[in-house]
Amino acid sequence: LLGAYAWASYERCKVWQNEFTFFNQLLMENPRSTQAVLSLGAIAMRTSNYSLAADLYAKALELQPGNVKAINYRSQALLNLGRVNEVAQWLEPILQRTDFPDPDIYFWDDMLVTLGQARIQMGQRDAGINSICLALKLQRMNPRAQQAVRDLGGTPAQICSGH
Repeated sequence: LLGAYAWASYERCKVWQNEFTFFNQLLMENPRSTQAVLSLGAIAMRTSNYSLAADLYAKALELQPGNVKAINYRSQALLNLGRVNEVAQWLEPILQRTDFPDPDIYFWDDMLVTLGQARIQMGQRDAGINSICLALKLQRMNPRAQQAVRDLGGTPAQICSGH
């Protein structure tokens, strides 16, 4: 029995040549799997295919509206595509809401960092710094917020004083 199971697993692994084919197969078998779509989006982000990632995260939001992970990562994909106006238009009203079923604080502060980066790229430096500093208030060790502050040429104490 163990040998048969091992052989079946081996054969299945030949079908799943990599993680993309694994999650794609999973999605074909369960087209309403938000987690499979999120996983495919993560692979697209990791391989710098931001356009595909943005589309996949949009699909995840169709399957599960309000999914904070999909909102967060879609906004990062859009930022990486240089669609900063869309990021700001997308995130500003979302960050005003309080009725999400998945209020994971990590994603809220990460979305604030993305919004801050978009605002800075749009020429709204003070508003961008405010968003990044608010992210640091929520989670002072957020690596993206820490990097954003370094990119601004200072430390959190220097950049966020007065914000």
